Amino acid sequence: MTNEGIKQKVETCPPVPWMDSGAGSVGERCEQDSDQPHRIREGRSADQYGGEAGGSIRDGVEVMRQGLILIAITCVICILSVGACRREPIPHDNTVDTSGMELMYTTAYCLHGITASGGTTRPGIAACNTHLGDVALVYTTEGVFLGAYEITDTGITDGLTSGRVIDVWRANKTHAKGWMKLTDGRVYVQWIEGDG
Repeated sequence: MTNEGIKQKVETCPPVPWMDSGAGSVGERCEQDSDQPHRIREGRSADQYGGEAGGSIRDGVEVMRQGLILIAITCVICILSVGACRREPIPHDNTVDTSGMELMYTTAYCLHGITASGGTTRPGIAACNTHLGDVALVYTTEGVFLGAYEITDTGITDGLTSGRVIDVWRANKTHAKGWMKLTDGRVYVQWIEGDG
């Protein structure tokens, strides 16, 4: 084929619609058969496509918007489910015998500062005036281990001064409320004497 023949074929083929910013038939395209020269097949005009394409784009955007809303709702449900799981009672398959342990009231505080023993507030400490320097192994009323707490602080309430209450330090109000919900205000404590 000569250069003149190639040029003629190129001229008979319209520009590709998505590459051409001008008006014209959107459906035009070039077809080639092995023994026939290029021919143009007229498609639908841009005006004919406008209504349908615009509608289907709007429909597609609406479907995407609804999909994103559904994903967001699912994420919120998952987050709430995880939070709810944390607040459920701890399984009872790892309980211990609480006979011989002291049944106490428990509270939680989240003040940040210096404790009665001179250290700073931190995870793993608690207040109980009569056991300053001791370590408390704390269990739920069902006998599930909650943690070991070093008694480094004291308080001024009657329960703390009398030794009937153990006040566990938590990082913030949310954690303090979580402690109260988990324990329902009562725990068993096994005391380990410290240096005092």
